[in-house]
Amino acid sequence: MIICLITNGLFAQQKTNQKISTTKSSVSLEKLIKQKNSTYVVTNDYVSDKTGIRHVYLRQAIDGMEVQGTESNIHLDASGSVIMSHNNFLMDIQSTIVSRSVALNAKQAIISVANQMNYPINALEIIKNDGGINKQALFNKAGISSENIPVKLKYYYREDIGTTLIWELSIAELNSSDWWSFRVDAATGFILDKVNLTSYCNILGNHDDHSHINSGVNQPNFIGPIQENTYNNISQTNVTSTARFAPAASYNVYAMPTESPNHGGRTLVTNPENLVASPYGWHDIDGVDDAEYTNTRGNNVSAFDEDDNNDLPDDRYTYSPGGNLIFDFPINIVYSPGDQSDDAVVTNLFYWNNIIHDVAYQYGLNEAAGSFQENNYGNGGAGSDSVNAHAQSGAGSCNANFSTPEDGFRPRMRMYVCNSRDGDLDNGVIVHEYGHGISNRLTGGPANSFCLQNTEQMGEGWSDFYALLLTMKPGDAGTDTRPMGTWLLGEDANGAGIRTYPYSTLLATNPHTYDDIKTEAIPHGIGSVWTSMLWEMTWNLIDDQGFDTDFYNGTGGNNIALNLVTQGLILQPCSPGFIDGRDAILAADQALYGGAYQCLIWEAFAKRGLGYSASQGLSSSRSDGTEAFDLPPNFSSFNTIEDVCLADGVQTGLSGGLPTGGVYSGLGVTDDGNGTTFTFDPSIAGVGLATINYNVNDFCLGTPATLNDQINVTNNPPEIITRGGGQITFTDSESDNPAVAIPDGDIVGVTTTMTVASNVVITDLNVDIDISHTWVGDVTITITSPNGTSAVIFDRPGVPASTYGCSGNNILATFDDEATDPIETECEATEPAISGIFLPQNPLSVFDGENTQGDWEITVSDSVGADSGTLNSWGITFNYEVVSTPLDVFLDGSGNATINASDLLYSITVDCGTNTVTGGNPLATTVSFSCIDLGSNNVDVLATNQAGASTSGTAIVNVIDNLNPTALGQDITVNLAGNSSVSITADDVDNGSSDNCDFTLSIDEDTFTIPGNYPVVLTVTDSSGNEHMVTVNVEVIDVPLSIENFEALDQQITVYPVPTEATLNISTELKIDSIDMFDLLGKQIMHLENPSKSIDVSNISEGMYLLKFKIENNTVIKRFVKN
Repeated sequence: MIICLITNGLFAQQKTNQKISTTKSSVSLEKLIKQKNSTYVVTNDYVSDKTGIRHVYLRQAIDGMEVQGTESNIHLDASGSVIMSHNNFLMDIQSTIVSRSVALNAKQAIISVANQMNYPINALEIIKNDGGINKQALFNKAGISSENIPVKLKYYYREDIGTTLIWELSIAELNSSDWWSFRVDAATGFILDKVNLTSYCNILGNHDDHSHINSGVNQPNFIGPIQENTYNNISQTNVTSTARFAPAASYNVYAMPTESPNHGGRTLVTNPENLVASPYGWHDIDGVDDAEYTNTRGNNVSAFDEDDNNDLPDDRYTYSPGGNLIFDFPINIVYSPGDQSDDAVVTNLFYWNNIIHDVAYQYGLNEAAGSFQENNYGNGGAGSDSVNAHAQSGAGSCNANFSTPEDGFRPRMRMYVCNSRDGDLDNGVIVHEYGHGISNRLTGGPANSFCLQNTEQMGEGWSDFYALLLTMKPGDAGTDTRPMGTWLLGEDANGAGIRTYPYSTLLATNPHTYDDIKTEAIPHGIGSVWTSMLWEMTWNLIDDQGFDTDFYNGTGGNNIALNLVTQGLILQPCSPGFIDGRDAILAADQALYGGAYQCLIWEAFAKRGLGYSASQGLSSSRSDGTEAFDLPPNFSSFNTIEDVCLADGVQTGLSGGLPTGGVYSGLGVTDDGNGTTFTFDPSIAGVGLATINYNVNDFCLGTPATLNDQINVTNNPPEIITRGGGQITFTDSESDNPAVAIPDGDIVGVTTTMTVASNVVITDLNVDIDISHTWVGDVTITITSPNGTSAVIFDRPGVPASTYGCSGNNILATFDDEATDPIETECEATEPAISGIFLPQNPLSVFDGENTQGDWEITVSDSVGADSGTLNSWGITFNYEVVSTPLDVFLDGSGNATINASDLLYSITVDCGTNTVTGGNPLATTVSFSCIDLGSNNVDVLATNQAGASTSGTAIVNVIDNLNPTALGQDITVNLAGNSSVSITADDVDNGSSDNCDFTLSIDEDTFTIPGNYPVVLTVTDSSGNEHMVTVNVEVIDVPLSIENFEALDQQITVYPVPTEATLNISTELKIDSIDMFDLLGKQIMHLENPSKSIDVSNISEGMYLLKFKIENNTVIKRFVKN
């Protein structure tokens, strides 16, 4: 993959305890640049000969010395009206000064860097001394750099750190492709930070960060006032004639728009140069007829075979035979050490560097804007900075890179071989790399290559855009699939390419929207999201204006896109984010085309989430933006509510159609007649997607149009948890997006608080972290709970195995005790260097059992200086458990119980409206239970929302009887009647005991042998084990039943009928005191005092019984039979 990385050093930096003011100045740049003072320094000022726009780039100054970190710009049309202005001046710059001491001269600063970087410096000598307030100078290579070393004194402002006087110098290392720009404390010689000018593009790796930045400056800055455009030319030849002449030259190459050998064959092209951009052809450097060079060297580029990796041409240019400028060489596209086709591939590299130069020139990258040329032919700019293009570079493999110093210093392109594929034939990659030079030279002005260092910058996106545009062909369509880098990757033309998604206007093929930058790799993933938006815009323009094969002077949509994007680079601020880039393109359309394409531009960006309401946040963070898909309010658009719940009923006052004044229609829609709102009845539309129409005059076309949007009518059934479901694990989370800076080199760090409202007991905890930080081996992360428990989960991975730990950039990780990979050993070469799920440094189980509610804290510290970062976001995800126990229902005194069916649920969630719960069999809103239900019961339950959607389940109900029975007893008398024993049962002493359910009777004694009074306990026990006891008296007598007693009064007492079934009548004139009834075993059945003349015997068992009549002191015994 084409991946670009930034490598930052780790060095001490000066700290301060003073509060640094970050308040931006409200000064008008328009007025400021007309006043002569020492508060600002202009780095570039020119009027575009293409657009007539005046571009002024400036920095704030302290006593006339520029302050890096305050880059600003203002752009004015021909009338002097401001098109765009970006002011990064500080309100009180003096209060930010940390150090203004200069203890080292320029030479000492270079030596200090060499010592800290272990460069073997040799014979350091000054070549040029420009002097001035910046003490600007140029030193020789001194055995440590492939380029001469520029050095300059300036102030350097860093937010939250302050402003320090520094020496800025750049060194292109001899043993690597790194070309470092160092900022060295002028007082101590310490390297405050360093940034790589080289963009690394590891085709077979993953995308890593990189930067395209400026080294030293080799031209004096102009201090205001500015009334007219001023040029500073270095060794330039003025063009005195309008005649343009280029000698005949031919090149056998994969000519534009052929992307690679995957996409077509070579063509012998003659004089492909554009005479506006290259008025004397590609082999001239003096502005006089005839070519100075007959090899692959000229005004725009020097291309040579560099497989020996010594950064020198060594006269290994490709020469035309006999100096005829015909570069037609055989080629073997399968690279091998024995057949490298050097001449053919160098020719191709030379051709494409020139082509890109000439095309970019038409759209704004001319001499004044910083084009890459040796001779600027008197057209402004610095010159002396053609591209050094290294073919088949021996510096590496499967790679490509581009180093972009500021105007006046030669950039360097390195193309590598990857297995059997030669990168010098992958024209898409060549354009991509050159595109870094374009975006760096134009953003912030040609004298400033530091403006694409922020996290949200889109440098990779612009490079892919130029690669796509310069390889478009007639017949292409926006819906086509356009992968990147297939040739060098070893794929065919239809391969997957090097991006997450190939480019296409079809969202199914490329679904990128603005929010994707939060998770895509830095910077290529972020850049690919930007390219997706630019590609969308390009095809909107082509669909409107057609495609033009004339890449230089065409008027097609592709030409307009190139113009808008290139001019947008010029207009946008230093350190741009996506919205900055979008707004610059919109401003370019207003300036160049009178706003003719505003609608097409907005529609493209809105489709990809960069609509009118989108928010960028800080361009230094990729995680604080918010996507939106809407158009400006005066545009024709329709975006109403997304969802409505069927149970919510009729929705009133809905809107979303722009501009106002239209009419709404559709199933279930009633237009309110005010041109603004409508009413929607979801019951008429029905469940599913309902299409709503908005009829209005189109803002962009002025003709009637019907816009539509869809409302999703939902009727989701309730979500229920029934009683008796057992232990259930729930997951909840809380997150925060503080976007706070991490203090550099501060072991105390920054602490931020997140309040968690949920009050549950943790059973498992994970932590999510998103940090942008170079050299993550500096970082320590500690989590603290509301209970005060702390755990260090990230502690400088790689230490102590490596002194400074993991050198990679950025953290996007989840810390989980159940992960398999330890965080301590993680350090990827790609970005984020820490990406995935890892075991924390210390277990998060220390938080198990604690409550979540309260303030959680995260502390992020940086142990070593020179690498800074931002805590973008963090959060916790926690598990907790609830137990859904069975429902206990208690029977009442009647043996019954009734509950509401809703009691059968542990919880219920409905999207909207009310709900009804029924249960039992048959289903009802109440459920009744009785004694037959004692114990555990599975009970059906049905939850139904207001609109009829339902969810069924089964609840477990325990029916419980916890009421004691009532024990009622009676005293009885039993007669031994001469027998050895007499027995009784519990029924004999029961006198109507009762319970709400079934019960049993028992007594503790049932057999007697001796006359007397005996206390007997009657126990009543119900089916649930509840019991009640009562004590009764059992009188035991022994009265023999002699025949004489029976005969004495026998004839005076008669009982009838005998046998009887229900009533026994007594006929006698005697006064009966009492009657006792016994069975034949002598057990007393009944005792009657002062009885009547009839006895109810219906309740006694069949058999023979004895009646004992007490008449005064006499006893009469009668027998009867009960049928």
